[in-house]
Amino acid sequence: MKKGLFLSVLCLWLSAGFGQATITAALDSSRILIGDQVRLHFDISLDKNAKLFDIGFSVIDSVKGLEVLDSTNLLQTPSQNDQLFSKDFRLTSFDSGYYRIPPVIVQYLYNGDTSRVQSNELALQVRTIPVESDTTGVMPIKPILTEPVKFRDFLPYLIIGIAGLLIGLTVFLIVYNSRRQKMKLPPPLPPPHEIALGKLHNLEKAQLWQKGELKNYYSQLTYIIREYVEGRFKVPAPELTTEETLAQLQKQALSNDRMDAVSRLLQSADLVKFAKAEPGVSLHTEFLKDAVDFVQATKEEAVPMPEQPAGQQPPADNAFLPLVVIGGWQFAYPWLLLLLLLLPVLAWLYSRNYRNRYSNIRIPSLSGLNGATIRTKLRPFLTVLRALAFILLVIALARPQKMLKEENITAEGIDIALAMDLSSSMLAQDFQPNRLEVSKRVARDFVDKRPYDRIGLVVFAGEAYTQCPLTTDHSILDFFLAKLECGLLKDGTAIGMGLATAVNRLQDSKAKSKVVILLTDGVNNTGYQSPELAARMAKELGIRVYTIGVGSVGETLIPVSRSNDGRYIFDIARVEIDEQLLNEIADMTGGKYFRARDAESLERIYESIDALEKTKVDVTVIKRYSEEYHYFMFWGLLFLLVELVLRYTWLRSAP
Repeated sequence: MKKGLFLSVLCLWLSAGFGQATITAALDSSRILIGDQVRLHFDISLDKNAKLFDIGFSVIDSVKGLEVLDSTNLLQTPSQNDQLFSKDFRLTSFDSGYYRIPPVIVQYLYNGDTSRVQSNELALQVRTIPVESDTTGVMPIKPILTEPVKFRDFLPYLIIGIAGLLIGLTVFLIVYNSRRQKMKLPPPLPPPHEIALGKLHNLEKAQLWQKGELKNYYSQLTYIIREYVEGRFKVPAPELTTEETLAQLQKQALSNDRMDAVSRLLQSADLVKFAKAEPGVSLHTEFLKDAVDFVQATKEEAVPMPEQPAGQQPPADNAFLPLVVIGGWQFAYPWLLLLLLLLPVLAWLYSRNYRNRYSNIRIPSLSGLNGATIRTKLRPFLTVLRALAFILLVIALARPQKMLKEENITAEGIDIALAMDLSSSMLAQDFQPNRLEVSKRVARDFVDKRPYDRIGLVVFAGEAYTQCPLTTDHSILDFFLAKLECGLLKDGTAIGMGLATAVNRLQDSKAKSKVVILLTDGVNNTGYQSPELAARMAKELGIRVYTIGVGSVGETLIPVSRSNDGRYIFDIARVEIDEQLLNEIADMTGGKYFRARDAESLERIYESIDALEKTKVDVTVIKRYSEEYHYFMFWGLLFLLVELVLRYTWLRSAP
């Protein structure tokens, strides 16, 4: 007996962290009714030489079914011997059952070591509110049978159905038209030989073999030829071996000279890549020339358009002159829509003959009859279904067509580099939800409005790098913009490095206009590149820099430090933006400085830049039409079929 008591005391002493800390939990009631409140109290005792590290009160919020209404702050009670703390939670629940309140873990430091102790586990029963079961005096309620349905009874349903259909069609056409206008056709791809010749020209400029990168030179050279063969002859050369590629090319009826040249090129490249052979210096240039000659000699010639036979003219763009055009839709036979005017006449005839089809029984009172069933209430909707079927079939007969547009675009685009600040201060909450999210949203809208420009993305904080090179694939750029977040780079604000990186992206650009949009919310405080030097580089390269300072005036909540778990700690701080530096950069490069104090002003700034940097675009529009009548016919026949099935089965009636 004494041995068991000793072991129990020893275990209790060990679980309490060798007497350095204890935590106890208690409920003022272990049983409550649904919606009642209960107080959960914690007492923590800590050795005076220990230091409280962390308390896992968050487990209380994770108990499914229990709601924490409020809680007190962690209170410390003065004591000479130990440190005493306490905390209360007020809980409730709207679901009956038994709930387990898990132990709360306390972590603390004692003599440089981290220790932990946990509270006792509690159980709470939530019971339902007792319901009064006395039914004395309760009488059953029966619905009153109404008179036979008349036209005026189902007329509102008919009007609502027709109005709903027309409104739905109108909204659909408006939304579709607005989306169609926002859709941008991608620029047509150049023919394979132009792509290959451009890449071969860039490979020659790169001078890889002169720099000693022989293997890389031949890898790129043969891959360009394999890509060209795939695009020109529909042979999957990038996935085939050299022998398989040559065997496929033999079927293309190429001349012996062309086959010998491409065979010698591919086989020699294989020796360099895999056997580490080193052809003579003169062969490097000769192989490149052979590749260019092969592409030039086998390029696809333009196919002439067939001449129209005498007396036959190509169909004009306005072959159909629609009387009705709504939201990008037209009708080939719009006069058939006049059949919709028969709908009120048919409704009147239906109501006139209604009494002849259904007999009425005259009785002195309806009090002894049961109420109308669900089938009685749904029967008027059969008329609505038939009316909808009539409307849709009439629209199908009018032959609705959707207008499609193809655009041949000749554009002189602008190369734009977006340089965005990702320092922690971009999480400041003077913009909702913060400066970074608003800047990302507005930048994505700006990109969407410039479909013909090459746009790249540079990010900077304490350092800078290119997130997305210049591209016309704005879907990729939009993806990178959406994924931006603070913490990806070392913290700080290196405006000079961000600007220099953006300028470096544009230095080889051949565009007539090159622009950097630099967005920041702070003061240059780090980086080995000065903003002034980066601005001079931009000026020498003919790059205009538009600078944007983001932030309100005065003080706001700004991240000032980070906790041990990586979360930002916010505090009130003054907004500081080096407007003088941003003005100097803009003036030096021929750009302009803007200050964005809220989301609306930032949107206006991007609109101003969009207006200042206009892209010259020549657009030739070719219209086509697609037949859409089958959708209306399908739904019209479906409604008609459903109406007939219900009328003669579940919703059938006596005579």
